[in-house]
Amino acid sequence: SGTQPSLALLYPQGAKGWTKIWNGVSTYAIPNVVSNVKAGNGTSPSSVEVTWSENAVATSYKIYRATSGTAEKILLGTVWGATRYVDTSVVSGTRYYYSIVPVNGPAEGQSSQAVEGRAQQIKVTVHFNGNGGSLDEYQVVYTEGLPYGSFPGVTCLGRTFRGWYTAPLGGTKVET
Repeated sequence: SGTQPSLALLYPQGAKGWTKIWNGVSTYAIPNVVSNVKAGNGTSPSSVEVTWSENAVATSYKIYRATSGTAEKILLGTVWGATRYVDTSVVSGTRYYYSIVPVNGPAEGQSSQAVEGRAQQIKVTVHFNGNGGSLDEYQVVYTEGLPYGSFPGVTCLGRTFRGWYTAPLGGTKVET
């Protein structure tokens, strides 16, 4: 009335003579390392697409991500019957390192080399209002996640320029 233990024989993909089933013993090829792993680089601000070449014996693929080439990898998910994964848990402009592990039943292959991917950095055009003063520049494009750099200078006779604020009255001063 208990469950029967199962036994599986794992063998290297491409090895000969291992595919025979012996009296209830299942055999599984250990998939070779996945090739042609690619990760999107700045095509979307909210996702990174990861693709790879199909492995002949893999029934699924585990997708791992790290935030550096040496950081611990976290399992993002598993896909069946596909060679594409879209990571929607990204932060714009952040670099990620993706690797793929092919799976065939209980047999897992080795992890692919990690490839770098990044969600697109959002660029914002800021229009400046000198409130009657003359500006060096009227608009500047800033990229999310990067330092602002410098702001346009303002010249206005008889007034002192105290900096840029988020609103004409009562706004917060913006620092570079």
